[in-house]
Amino acid sequence: MSLRIAFRIPKALISLMIQAPNRVMQVHLLSVNEYPRYTSHMSLLVFDLDGTVVDTLPDITMCLNRTLTDAGKPSLTEHQVRPLIGGGLDAFLMDALDTTSDIAAFKDAYNNYYRRYLAEQSVLYPHVRTVIEKARSKDIKTAILTNKIEAHSRQLLEALHADSLFDAICGWDRYQVLKPDPQGLLTLIASLQETPDSTVMIGDGDTDVLVAQHAKVTSVAALYGYRDPQDLQDLSPDYTVSSAQDILSLGLF
Repeated sequence: MSLRIAFRIPKALISLMIQAPNRVMQVHLLSVNEYPRYTSHMSLLVFDLDGTVVDTLPDITMCLNRTLTDAGKPSLTEHQVRPLIGGGLDAFLMDALDTTSDIAAFKDAYNNYYRRYLAEQSVLYPHVRTVIEKARSKDIKTAILTNKIEAHSRQLLEALHADSLFDAICGWDRYQVLKPDPQGLLTLIASLQETPDSTVMIGDGDTDVLVAQHAKVTSVAALYGYRDPQDLQDLSPDYTVSSAQDILSLGLF
């Protein structure tokens, strides 16, 4: 008799021989990357926004460069902007401007541009809509938790006709905490009448993996987003996906 049981252990295959009356039962302990752990009770999927649900890099880069040009500073390429996204607007602008001084004026200028141009080139990632619709067809709740301003998040999703895909859309300003602080995620989970052990956090940032770990929810690292894939894997997420479509093969719902 052979049993396959998935545990959260390092990537290794350990074979144990357990003696039982009149038979030998072989138990294979496999890494989560080979066999997903038992997750049939998952009832809430929480998604990051930028780099996970929507590719916003072109519009963010354009609005940032208009802000930099107005300030007499050199523009940045999308390649330079990509790793700056995800930690909240203050950190984003400080990194882009290479300053720790007051950025209030830059923030106002950027926000003015972004609310006007946030959906010029931004698109849903391939298969995202299909994955979410399939989850919802199985009565799985879905939500957004982002370090982006909530008003911008809603405006963006409405422009892409994707706001109806989510039971909740939460920007950092709703709970006044940025990921990886777990309080926002835990409050969101409670507001939807779910529990951490029935929740999955899906995101492309280190903040997404870390907030999941801090809140003790299942983590899925989206390697197709804006962070270096190896950096995400080094954080030991429960699962990794190379495209949104791969979420369907994880056995989460």
